[in-house]
Amino acid sequence: MTEHMTLEELKQEFDIEKTPDGLIIKKWCGRGDHCVIPGGMGITGIGENAFNGCDKLTDIMIPDSVITIGDRAFYWCDNLTEITIPDSVTSIGERIFEN
Repeated sequence: MTEHMTLEELKQEFDIEKTPDGLIIKKWCGRGDHCVIPGGMGITGIGENAFNGCDKLTDIMIPDSVITIGDRAFYWCDNLTEITIPDSVTSIGERIFEN
């Protein structure tokens, strides 16, 4: 996945919800071992359980546009060893890495 993508490409990679505050990732639809959430697309949050059970995921990069990460966002991501959480994130839910 690249940093630059169209809205249609974004919808193929993620199940998203449009809110007044921006786009929220509800579920990652990828199948690989790494995920780069693209910047510049208006993504402001990672929803509850968005990556729950993605046991092949090893790394994820989150752009500066994200300000919230929901409960259990990375729950049961057994192989997740690297994650970049930017300073822009001001709210992190409960048990985001628990398994």
